[in-house]
Amino acid sequence: MKKALNYTLSMLFGVALGLSMVLTSNLAELADESFFLFFAAYLGYVLLAVLIYFASTLLHEAGHLAFGLLTGYGFVSFRVGNLMLVRTSEGLRLKRFSLAGTGGQCLLSPPERQDGKKPVHLYNLGGVIVNFVLAVVFFALFLRFGGTFSILVFLINAFMALRNGIPTSLGGVPNDGANGVSMLRDKRSIDALWLQLRVNRAQMDGLRLRDMPEEWFTLEGDMENALFTSCYVFRENRALDMHDFEAAERLCDELLNKKIIELYRVYLMCDKLYLSILRGEPEEKFLDYNYFKAFLKQPVISAVRTNYAVARLVTFDDGEAQRCLEAFEKIAKSYPAAGDIALERELIDEISRKEVQK
Repeated sequence: MKKALNYTLSMLFGVALGLSMVLTSNLAELADESFFLFFAAYLGYVLLAVLIYFASTLLHEAGHLAFGLLTGYGFVSFRVGNLMLVRTSEGLRLKRFSLAGTGGQCLLSPPERQDGKKPVHLYNLGGVIVNFVLAVVFFALFLRFGGTFSILVFLINAFMALRNGIPTSLGGVPNDGANGVSMLRDKRSIDALWLQLRVNRAQMDGLRLRDMPEEWFTLEGDMENALFTSCYVFRENRALDMHDFEAAERLCDELLNKKIIELYRVYLMCDKLYLSILRGEPEEKFLDYNYFKAFLKQPVISAVRTNYAVARLVTFDDGEAQRCLEAFEKIAKSYPAAGDIALERELIDEISRKEVQK
């Protein structure tokens, strides 16, 4: 049903864009006059749509930022595409980071409880609110004045408001609407979101998971609720950081046996494959999973680390191993969390030492 909803929304959006292009431009007349003029006008329309989509994504994330700041949150990071503005101890810095299923992300640090409550809903839905308001305003402007620009802003923001507001998942990641429903159904999900934001803030400050308070990693809940899944993944990552590889593998197995979202599944499969290689019994079955194979090709530090382990101790491909190290260093230069880079270096060193011992 979720896939059908996403496909339906995308199809309707494409049809609406096509109709708006025909009805608000003179492409038909240009096609009769000159193919060059027609093609140039068509490219101009597409470029305008792309620019508006980018601007609308930026405003969506700005909505999260604005409503978060209004309810007491502090700025941590603001990302559009793979460009991320991060607040560090040295001031604002531009980094690079991407997450499948998200066009952007605004992460803030949570405020202290207000009268025993944790304000989350305005921050969570801030982007949807902004897209909805823009859609309404520009639809009114289109009705009053017409114009290609107005109808494009309306269509794109209406699409973004629906796609982020109707509870579903995008690229394996729950959208704002899905997270909102989770927090309404189970109030403990609010604690899970709160914890994620606190851990993220600490990571951006350069703190490693193993050095964070242990009580941050004791929250219990439904593993199949994506907000709680994140907390269990943090727990597994912390076990890796403490080099408690048995505990990390147990958590991987436990989570992989649950119905968790695809994004977390491939991250955990990545760690599970690495850990199985480290103990000398590589579980290559994961490599038959197309989604996972596609993930391993992405410029993600944990994927690069696992590819290095495969190249060194499974396929014995020194050339590929060297390419993995070069890719790792390239990612490390602009990666936002220094603690994660330190951990991944240690995990790479574990593989190198095991090779020498072998």
